[in-house]
Amino acid sequence: VTSCSGASNDTKMKFADIVRIWCTCAQVCVAWKAHIPDSRRLQITGLSESQELQDPACPAIPEPPRCSVPMSCLGNERVMLQKTFIVVGDSHSIPMKYAVEEVVRIMGDSWEVFNLFNWIKDLDESPDLLSKWKAALTNKIGIGHIVVYVERGDLKAMTGHPNLLNIADFQGRLDFIVNTTRRSGAKLVIVKDNQLLPEAPALCKLKGSQCSISKSEELQRQSQKRNVIDQVMNSLPANAQVSTFDLLPYTCSDATCSMYDPSKAHPILRDTNHLNKCGVEVIVPPLTAHLKRLMQ
Repeated sequence: VTSCSGASNDTKMKFADIVRIWCTCAQVCVAWKAHIPDSRRLQITGLSESQELQDPACPAIPEPPRCSVPMSCLGNERVMLQKTFIVVGDSHSIPMKYAVEEVVRIMGDSWEVFNLFNWIKDLDESPDLLSKWKAALTNKIGIGHIVVYVERGDLKAMTGHPNLLNIADFQGRLDFIVNTTRRSGAKLVIVKDNQLLPEAPALCKLKGSQCSISKSEELQRQSQKRNVIDQVMNSLPANAQVSTFDLLPYTCSDATCSMYDPSKAHPILRDTNHLNKCGVEVIVPPLTAHLKRLMQ
């Protein structure tokens, strides 16, 4: 019998030396994995914090070109059909648009789907963009339309983007969306966001972990925006055509949120917080049930 402490006496020395070297290397690798800082480990392996998880079965959803002119995201001057979805928000609205398109395909109906996205980051780059964005939505939203509004769930501290830091700014955006859709006669779905992983999935895969976070901790992280959404909903009359759709019951288990869907079959996030195509597949069935009532 040979072990990491040495080889048996009746084994040739050459083989014992090989075993001893192998065992030493294995122990070093375990120590490296446990003690090297994540940032250094990423540098050594060639990964980055924003590295997307490469999984052929669950590819990332490609990001469309950004619209520097909001009206161009909404068909310019063309009059929208009554059966139109307008998915609005930050980069989290991109996978949501794909989910809504899948709902339309399942329903077999002729709804158009538009996406006005990334406007939060663009606000800092163009001082008058917010007014253009508001004008575009005010001009385009009408009776028969369904607006789906989604933003990242937390107040992330992003250098150069103060609009992501202030809960009052979020409330202002939400109030505008609610008031505009109600005045126009459109319906509104406010999406409560999916989880944010503590580390990039590519790093978690390297470490052999699932990037898990307790669901209670995730709800606490999103509590400021979720509280604002709840306050707005509670202030509306019973006949308001405004509803909420919460992603966490479908992207997390009862107690834990991770990089995998609750069945642990597939990774659902391409990075720390954006749904990939498998993530979209997880939310499509409940989203179909929710939107079906609004589409009739």
